[in-house]
Amino acid sequence: MTMKSPSRHTEQELKRELGVLLSQDPNVASRRMCEEYDRLAGKRGESIVLFGAGPLGRTALKGLRCAGIEPKAFVDNNAALWNTTVNGVCVLPPDEAARRFGRQCAFVVTIYHGRAVREQLRSLGCSTVIPFDCLFFKYSGLFLPYCCLDLPDAIFAQTDLVEEAFDLWADEQSRTEYVAQLKYRTSLESRWTQEHYPAEDTYFPNGLGHLSQDGVFVDCGAFDGDSLQEFLKRCGGGLQRAIAIEPDPRTFLRLQEYLRSLPLETQARIFSLNVALGRTGHTVSFHASGTVVSRVAGGAGATQVRCENLDRLLDGCARPYIKMDIEGAELEALDGTKQTLATGSATLAICAYHALDHLWRIPLAIEELSRSRSDLYLRRNAEDCWENVCHAIPKGVGRKGS
Repeated sequence: MTMKSPSRHTEQELKRELGVLLSQDPNVASRRMCEEYDRLAGKRGESIVLFGAGPLGRTALKGLRCAGIEPKAFVDNNAALWNTTVNGVCVLPPDEAARRFGRQCAFVVTIYHGRAVREQLRSLGCSTVIPFDCLFFKYSGLFLPYCCLDLPDAIFAQTDLVEEAFDLWADEQSRTEYVAQLKYRTSLESRWTQEHYPAEDTYFPNGLGHLSQDGVFVDCGAFDGDSLQEFLKRCGGGLQRAIAIEPDPRTFLRLQEYLRSLPLETQARIFSLNVALGRTGHTVSFHASGTVVSRVAGGAGATQVRCENLDRLLDGCARPYIKMDIEGAELEALDGTKQTLATGSATLAICAYHALDHLWRIPLAIEELSRSRSDLYLRRNAEDCWENVCHAIPKGVGRKGS
């Protein structure tokens, strides 16, 4: 995929746009977002078909049932699911669902990267196709907060911090993306966001960051080894050392399977840990689903997982490259990395979309913890508000491009 060049704005123009955005009436912005689903769905609002029978679709199903709404069907492009049921709801092929419900129902796309699917459904004759985030805002009391989707109160309550973070970004692309994200998160309008970067570049963007010969790659939220696999492709066999950290016990087993598939000399350079990350060493309750939505959380069925301080794990590591995708625990983990960050030698790729305020609080935290020794960049590798990553590069390293 070729990245489209962003619209060019001067820093002063973007700052003026930010000022206008932050001067909105918060109640008007919230009401507009909560009414967007009804505007798009019209009279079909409670006759719903869900496209996407994965974890997000199941979350939507659970919430709708709490609202007293039973979806007509799931739809999915995965043929293995056709004519089966998921939580009591039948799963149909797209063409069949379009024939049966295309003119009568609202098709809510319950996948994160839904633009192509929305186009697919419209091409099949479905007249009302809606992104899931609009549904979540209509029933905000049931669904929100959900990652960075939330009523925009925090944006307007923390305007000083939002403006302070704007001044930290090192390039125009980052400032443009930052303002676009705030526009999206106060409107749900995709027209504000630029084309995103390729998904495979999420933690390794072209021209930002590098791994030094005596450095270490630290994969926080290693999942089943997908990021580590991408890293190994890029380092061309030159891996010096890696630490793969995954707290979900079931997912950790899949990570171990992947590591055993690697050449022995590569395996010997990778240290894997089944722990969570935080400020201090302790035990945390963990929702261990074996999926990408596993996270630190309490409740029935929670698993107790050991939590570690990253400074202790990295003691003596020079110039680490730290990737962090830990489902909302990023700020706590960064606080447990303060000694490492204070050296100003770490390269960071930190997810900034697991909570609404992470968009500004994560760069502010990095700026403080690194003692202003890092250049900060914001890149997005998925649609709308997903896969925003804050990259921190030690000052003086320089860029090769973007």
